[in-house]
Amino acid sequence: MLVGTTDNIKKIIEKVGYKVGKNFGLCFCPERIDPLNQKWKLENIPRVIYASDDVTFQIAQKIYEPVNNSELFRVNSPKIAEVVKSFENAFRLVNVSFVNELAILCDKLNINVNEVIDAASTKPFAFIPHYPGAGVGGHCVPKDPRFLSEAAKENQLTFSSIENALKINSFIPKYIVNSIEKTLDELKLKKSVLVSGLTYKPDIEDMRDTPGFRIVNELCNRGFTVAAYDPYFKNELIKTYLIENNIDKLKCKIESSLNNSKDYDCLCVVQHHKKTKSEIQEIYEKSLTPFVYDCQNKISFDSDSKTVLKCFGFVSQEKKYLLPKNIAASKW
Repeated sequence: MLVGTTDNIKKIIEKVGYKVGKNFGLCFCPERIDPLNQKWKLENIPRVIYASDDVTFQIAQKIYEPVNNSELFRVNSPKIAEVVKSFENAFRLVNVSFVNELAILCDKLNINVNEVIDAASTKPFAFIPHYPGAGVGGHCVPKDPRFLSEAAKENQLTFSSIENALKINSFIPKYIVNSIEKTLDELKLKKSVLVSGLTYKPDIEDMRDTPGFRIVNELCNRGFTVAAYDPYFKNELIKTYLIENNIDKLKCKIESSLNNSKDYDCLCVVQHHKKTKSEIQEIYEKSLTPFVYDCQNKISFDSDSKTVLKCFGFVSQEKKYLLPKNIAASKW
């Protein structure tokens, strides 16, 4: 929500003769939810709320009593509540973009970004671990920070950390495609990729503004043969997916399973789901495709696999990335 929206609503209502605190009350309570979070659910997540007066706040408490036991933190102005929402999501965006830049550096340094993060996590204060991936997605994190950036522009300021984070988030899918293309060229493989995982989080159906679609789009724009698979993909929602991801049309084939991974020279895992975890691991261990790129660094390394495995934030590990001669000479 743009900063100042609640005040604008108040002005519209008061223009017709009603007085806030006398004829009506005004509240704004920004949404907070983390799908599938087993610790923090709708029932126990504290909520921030602006209420124009005490009576209105008491009414809000009654409304939220069956929702989260009226655990409401009241703030003094609607702008504070509006900025809180954008700030929370900007915090996530900036930190994910930061760790994704770290992953790029770790690629160059030939070290594992996850080992760096895990080691840093032993610090018991002033550190919150974030892990790299193909970028943020969903309804809130890619969008809400822009409201802070717009508020800054209206006040002749530049919110540089947000602007830079947005640029990094847009760049990561291109960086991943660059890595895939470079490796396929080095291995003399065809530019055919099966992208697995189109939702913005694991084990949910939400496909709004996701890095999976951005990677698919980037591959298609470069002339790759591209297919995509997600166990939560629904054909009847294709038009919705296009709108939510700002895409004119779906240029790739949609696979109904990962069974055809052998038909592609690269399997790019953007999002790991519980439903696909064992199957992806099996594809890698049984060398069913010549090259796997893991955007989240979650596939367990197997020295017996003939498949070339690369992970975002860790491009090299022992002989893992040396394509065996028998594979180079095969149909792959």
